[in-house]
Amino acid sequence: MFNCASLFAGIGGLCMGMERAGFNTAWANEFNLDCVRVYKDNFPNSNIIAGDIRELSVEGNNLAPVDVLHGGFPCQSFSAAGNRLGFEDERGKLFHQIIRLIEEFGEKKPKMLLLENAPNLLIGDDGEWIETILTELQLCGYWVSKRNCLLVDANKHCGLPQRRERLFIVATSQDYFLDNPFDYNFDVVEKEDIQNFIELEEVKEDYYYLDKDNRFGSKLNEDLSKKPNYSLSQLRKTYVRPVEYGFCPTLTANMGAGGHNVPFLLDAKGLRKLTESECLKLQGFPETFKLPPASEMAKGKIYQMIGNSVSPRVSELLAKLIYNYLSENLDENRLAV
Repeated sequence: MFNCASLFAGIGGLCMGMERAGFNTAWANEFNLDCVRVYKDNFPNSNIIAGDIRELSVEGNNLAPVDVLHGGFPCQSFSAAGNRLGFEDERGKLFHQIIRLIEEFGEKKPKMLLLENAPNLLIGDDGEWIETILTELQLCGYWVSKRNCLLVDANKHCGLPQRRERLFIVATSQDYFLDNPFDYNFDVVEKEDIQNFIELEEVKEDYYYLDKDNRFGSKLNEDLSKKPNYSLSQLRKTYVRPVEYGFCPTLTANMGAGGHNVPFLLDAKGLRKLTESECLKLQGFPETFKLPPASEMAKGKIYQMIGNSVSPRVSELLAKLIYNYLSENLDENRLAV
C-alpha cells in the first residue's frame, strides 16, 4: 500500500478519493477547526494536525515521508470569482508553504504531488501565476509542465449533475521517474439523474423554506413554477440565474455567506433551499458521510465547508491513475516508510 498526506485537507474530499483508490493517509493538516471536527468524525484513524500550515514543520510535527503529497491550496486569490491578487494576497502566498515542506523532507521528499485549484490559475496574470508554480516545483526536483495541468469536471468526467471544473497539477519526482506522463484527456461519461440526489418527497424543517411572497422568493417561485419537478433555481444578487433542467449550479463556499446563495427548489411544502445532505451528495460524498448536528455547528459553516470541498468522485478518478502509475513504475524497495 502507498502512503499519502494532505495539506489544506478541508473536510477530506481529496483524502476520501485517495483512500478509495487504495492509499493510506499518513497525516493531514487543516487550519479551520470546524473542518477538523468534521474530518475527525469521518477519518477517525487518520492523524490530522490542526493548525496554520506556516507553523507546520517536518521535524517539529514528526511528519512521516509519503509517496504522494496532495492538497487544494486556497483558490480565492486565483479564482475568476475571487480578488485575483494571486501571490500578492496572503492566501495566495500559502502555496510557498508547500514548497517549504517539500524542501524540509530533503531526500525523502514525496515521489508525486497532486495539487488542486481554480482553472483560472492557468491563465491569470497573463500566465505568470502558473509559470511561477511550475518553476518552483521544477526547482524542487519534479517533472511538471503545463501539459500536466489537468482540467477535470465533476459532471463531464464523473457523472455528477453539477458542472464543476477544477484544475489539478500532477508532478513526479526526478529522483524516481524518467518523465511525467500525466497529460490525460478524460472520457466524457453519462450524467446521473438529479432525482437520485434530491429528496423531493420529504418535507424538511422550516429553516430551509422561503416565503414565496418574499421579494426574492417571488422571483424564485416564478422561475421554478414553470419548470418540471426536481428543477433548481438560484439567485445571483437580485436576478434569477438560469439553471438547465437536470443540473445543479456550481456549489461554492458562498453558500455559507447568508442570503440566497444555496440553490432552491419547489417541494411538496413550498420553496426551499438544498439541504446540507443534498449538497454533499451533489459533491460526490457518500450518504454515510457524517455532519455535526445543528446544535453543535451553524448550518452556514457547514454549507461553506461543503462548497469549499473537493469532490471525492473527482479525486478518486485521479488517485486511481496515480496509484496504478506508482504500482507499475516504482521499485517496491523505494517506497516511503
